[in-house]
Amino acid sequence: YQCASIPGRGQVYGKTAIENWIRKNPGKTIDYILNPKKRAHVVIARGVSGLTDISILTEDFNHQCALHPSLKMKAVHIPISFHVNDTAMLEVHAEEIIGDWIRHMERHGYRFDQFIVGRHHDKDDKNPHFHFLANVVLDEGTRANLANIGKAAKEASISVTEQWGLT
Repeated sequence: YQCASIPGRGQVYGKTAIENWIRKNPGKTIDYILNPKKRAHVVIARGVSGLTDISILTEDFNHQCALHPSLKMKAVHIPISFHVNDTAMLEVHAEEIIGDWIRHMERHGYRFDQFIVGRHHDKDDKNPHFHFLANVVLDEGTRANLANIGKAAKEASISVTEQWGLT
């Protein structure tokens, strides 16, 4: 599971890590998330008009950001890591597992009207992982709640780990 939450199993949710998740330029993060060298693809998305074209995704994110032009930090990027023993389960149920992670976040007050979740396959033998990128600007131009998002992401990861019987 992890979502990088247990020491020794990826990144830990410290203040610095969370600050690094907040992005000024969603386009650069989209480039990274969909990097062909990482054999990447979008698993699930909301509020975007395409799933494969990086320029269209970037345009969609920038269009949404324009609703709140004074906001400096435009997006939040959360890596979600799993144990290598869960790779086979992720191959079959990635969309459902990540969907449950997102629903957990929503139940706890984290609303994102526009997001993508990309799956990287470059480290499946060591660290199967996903990248959640959400626009901080909501559809009506207000800012999404990011208070204690690291704690909430960790709790969401623990929840899906238990729910799905993951390692």
